[in-house]
Amino acid sequence: MSILALIAASALMMADPPAAPAAPAAAPAKAVQPAKPGAFADDDKVVCKTIEVTGSLFPKKDCRTKHDWAQLAQDSRDLTNDITTNHQAGGLPGK
Repeated sequence: MSILALIAASALMMADPPAAPAAPAAAPAKAVQPAKPGAFADDDKVVCKTIEVTGSLFPKKDCRTKHDWAQLAQDSRDLTNDITTNHQAGGLPGK
């Protein structure tokens, strides 16, 4: 029974904390209309990916917009390129 309690406790610790309630908006924001209908619809689509966590039996679910995933990939490529072209041992460029 104690093993089951340990597994349940570790699963609760791995779960994301509940989101704080959003502060009420003072005034409703105006919606910006794209130049052509549906121009931003594809980038605003939320895509969830399952990320395997090393040392854990429980995968992590990460949800971001398509634009955010593309930006994350580009930032990773840029950082990798900076590290490999600058040949700085032991750290990030500029540190």
